[in-house]
Amino acid sequence: MIKWLFFDVGNVLVVDELYNATLWTILLESARARNPAVTLQTLMTERERLVLELEDPTPFDTQGRNLLGSTGWEEAKNPVREQLRDSWMDLNVPVPGWATCLESLKGRFHLGIAANQPGTCRHHLQQLQLLEYFEVVGISDDLGLAKPHAPFFHALLSEAKCDPGEAAMIGDRIDNDIAPAQRLSLKTIQVCYHPAEWWFPTQTEVTTAYLESLRRAPARGRGPANTDVQADAVVHSVDQFTEALDQLV
Repeated sequence: MIKWLFFDVGNVLVVDELYNATLWTILLESARARNPAVTLQTLMTERERLVLELEDPTPFDTQGRNLLGSTGWEEAKNPVREQLRDSWMDLNVPVPGWATCLESLKGRFHLGIAANQPGTCRHHLQQLQLLEYFEVVGISDDLGLAKPHAPFFHALLSEAKCDPGEAAMIGDRIDNDIAPAQRLSLKTIQVCYHPAEWWFPTQTEVTTAYLESLRRAPARGRGPANTDVQADAVVHSVDQFTEALDQLV
């Protein structure tokens, strides 16, 4: 019997594609500085090839390393990481409907967060009036542990005094959320939102191209190591969540 629901944050409670779009912008600018022949279209075409043909879960990292070298790409990403730490809300867009959904769930289940996020995430979830619904808040920066590693999940289950068979993980990624949770015998629900314009409040050349690329080739953390992994349920909107959950309990 499921007693606890553990929610990822990025691309579940909020959409974090602004962060990825910012990384693509940095990569385009850095790559063009080295080779003016690099275009946004070549980046997006290669992104789709990596996702569709090679099942690459992080195509921006692959291209970044290929174009800038491992050290150069890590250095290029640092300003975006700092922006995420300093102003988390600038790179995350709240998904409408979760407050109402969580309100309906809190009488039936215990709720927890299981997220790879900077510590500032906690404050902003409080600003969004979402933090109050969660009894256990597992944020990687606070714990010094991260998904997909088992100790992260063990720490949350221990704090919740919950057996794995009494819990469900709700996340968007196969590699970080669904596969590791299933290895520990948690039930799983994968959130797969359809790409939408509202994800990017300010439209740019990069966000427009990236959105279209996401529609052609969504990357949800599925890689060669987890090709056969399937969540127990898949939802495409907040409205579908309760019905999907009812089928698991």
